[in-house]
Amino acid sequence: MLNNNGVRTRYGHCIEYDTIRSQIILFGGNFGGGYLNEVWRYNSAGDSWQQDTFASTIVIDKRREHACAIYPIRNLLYVYGGYYINNPTPYFQDLWQYNLTDFTWVLLNNGIPEVGLHFNVMIYAQSLNSLLVLMGESQSGVSSSIYQFNLGNSSASWKIVTTGSQVPAGRYSMSSSFNSQTGEFIMFGGNLGNNYANDLWKIQIEPSTINSSRVLTNSKSNAVPSTVTLKTPVSASSGNTNKFLVRQSTCRYYPKHLLPQHYKNRPLLQP
Repeated sequence: MLNNNGVRTRYGHCIEYDTIRSQIILFGGNFGGGYLNEVWRYNSAGDSWQQDTFASTIVIDKRREHACAIYPIRNLLYVYGGYYINNPTPYFQDLWQYNLTDFTWVLLNNGIPEVGLHFNVMIYAQSLNSLLVLMGESQSGVSSSIYQFNLGNSSASWKIVTTGSQVPAGRYSMSSSFNSQTGEFIMFGGNLGNNYANDLWKIQIEPSTINSSRVLTNSKSNAVPSTVTLKTPVSASSGNTNKFLVRQSTCRYYPKHLLPQHYKNRPLLQP
């Protein structure tokens, strides 16, 4: 287990990987006794966490189930939406920028055309110099929209993006991964509001267009089972297996050098 170094247990938080500084950024969440707006950084070289001390009293509200994106070149973290049950309107619709160099927060926008979202996804698309917010759940139901916020425009506001003739159904709590070098956003499953999805989609993000296409249909022949069994690298005589339930999750890729040495030397799971 990695060193937790004083970080509270929590859920509904977000983490982003800073590719330039080789650190993990953790923000927000709920620890059971309340909501959080802390920023923590994990440094792999020292196997340690460090909490940021904000430089100003202007800070983002505490929340959970928000979306984050990082802009490593400018050392900025963006946070959108989320949920706080004690708010008059518990679903946030604000966009904040956090400077990871000088520890300051700036409210960029508070006017997305829906009554706030949570369980959504946000990415920074370098080819567009924009943030994209994808789907989620609002107070009025499940969202099928994709919004763009242009960071190069000082007076920018959110606008709805069209993605071609093939459009995924609205959903929240989907799993996703984004390759910033190729512009490929991959999305799987999620909660449709009255059902669950097992479809796989690719959204290709280019400087001039954004196109979505279904990669895998949800027909019976391609259906994903609810339970998957993996063999773990145990002794041949034990014959033990571990089972896990495929549920709501978000996937991230972390380079091997980020992990402590005892994790680097572990064998891979065998199919």
